[in-house]
Amino acid sequence: MTHRPPTDPPDDPPKVQPSEDVRRMLASAFGLSRPEFDDLVKTMMAVVRKVGCPAHVHPLEVVHDAFIKALDKPISKRRSSTDREKFIGWMCELARYAALTNRGSKHRKLLGEELTDANIAAALSTPAHVPDVGMRKALQDALALLDAEDLALLHAHYVEDKTVQEIANEQNRRWSTVDSRLRRVRRLLRAAMQSTIVAFVVFVAKNAHAQGARLARHVSRLLPHATHAACAMTVAVVCGVVAPGNSTAMPVRQDIPSLVSLAPPETATTNAMAPPLPEEVAPVKPIGLDELGEQWSASTMKSTKFALCLQTTVVPFGFLLASAMTAGACAGTERQTPPPQEPEEEYDPGGYDPYDLACESATARGEDCLSKEEWCAQLGKRPARHGCK
Repeated sequence: MTHRPPTDPPDDPPKVQPSEDVRRMLASAFGLSRPEFDDLVKTMMAVVRKVGCPAHVHPLEVVHDAFIKALDKPISKRRSSTDREKFIGWMCELARYAALTNRGSKHRKLLGEELTDANIAAALSTPAHVPDVGMRKALQDALALLDAEDLALLHAHYVEDKTVQEIANEQNRRWSTVDSRLRRVRRLLRAAMQSTIVAFVVFVAKNAHAQGARLARHVSRLLPHATHAACAMTVAVVCGVVAPGNSTAMPVRQDIPSLVSLAPPETATTNAMAPPLPEEVAPVKPIGLDELGEQWSASTMKSTKFALCLQTTVVPFGFLLASAMTAGACAGTERQTPPPQEPEEEYDPGGYDPYDLACESATARGEDCLSKEEWCAQLGKRPARHGCK
């Protein structure tokens, strides 16, 4: 008679480590020895840790659920322990199913009171390391695809700034288990974000290609205007620099004494001040260009001649260069490849060729049909595509 453990949960919470009686009972139910049973439990616990389970559930409890699920099946549907590989594979599949079931919504409700999906999404909506709006939107879409446990792990690591060891201590797990789960969540998040980012990049690339094509179409019209503007600015700068050299304004001498009003001596007979008398000023001699010591020295003359030379040579050359550049730009923009010409179709006015009608008439009379050249020669014409001309 096969003994089964009670399926109803006991009053007290189940222990993490089962008793020896439970181990012996489960081993005998499947026809296994104690060493074989211990090896099977270790293998199933490795599968459960790989899948992952909530923090409040121990992997050994998930293994016990898998054993109970196997005992609930009819004996005819159980795998025989004589085929060791198939039996271990079947039990590991049951452990994997039990682990996925424990990750369901009924076990996640215990964590919902402390940390809900809305709170996690609000906490991760504006992280400090994602300043870009498009990247933030992609992150929000990717986070919506994760479950509550993965979001809680990301929240603890990135928002609360907890290390892997601290998270492992809080969840009473090994450091390697938490680290592997965090790496798996990163891979899921990266895969979810790649689809959104790739779509965004393709959209930007298409817009950039369209803008580039539009700019290329407008370059042909903007290039002549830009050339004219550049030439006009060059001519304006050259004329502004050269034009002051032609000025013949007389420089003002600095050594001319200014008029000084002198007050007349005070007299005792009158209280009124006499008007000031203008002081005689010696006539100023005109400045000559050949006098040494004046402002119009030899260096000034050389600068003036050089400026005049530039004005007579550079400005015409600038106009010629501007016209040549404009002509070249216009020729380059107007030079286009002629569209391919379609081959001319043969003109068919409809009906029969008069030569064909004449040939059919001669054949009907039993006469030989003349060639088209002979038939046209009788009419005094030359053969054409249709009839004679």
